[in-house]
Amino acid sequence: MLSSEELETGAFYQVASPSFSVAIWDGAEFIGASIVDGAPCFVNERHYDAGLPYGLSSPVRRIGEHRVYPPYSGRNLLSALFAIEECLLEIQDMKMKGASNGAS
Repeated sequence: MLSSEELETGAFYQVASPSFSVAIWDGAEFIGASIVDGAPCFVNERHYDAGLPYGLSSPVRRIGEHRVYPPYSGRNLLSALFAIEECLLEIQDMKMKGASNGAS
């Protein structure tokens, strides 16, 4: 887990969280996409360093070199989609490598 001091504002992270798995660090909290009351929305969660019950999100790793800045819409949304796509491609690649290593 990365400490809050290691995080870069506007960068994307793979996060262990009850609400999302990919999020933007805004310098104080993580912002991720989630479903609340049946509707998609942005959800803010504090870093685990804040302690329970407030700190719910633990960053696992940074995703790519993409960065976004507020407001989180428009061109920034495109950066978010590219970062998520990059993460999914990395996961797919890791699964394929694992499958080929198991078949040897």
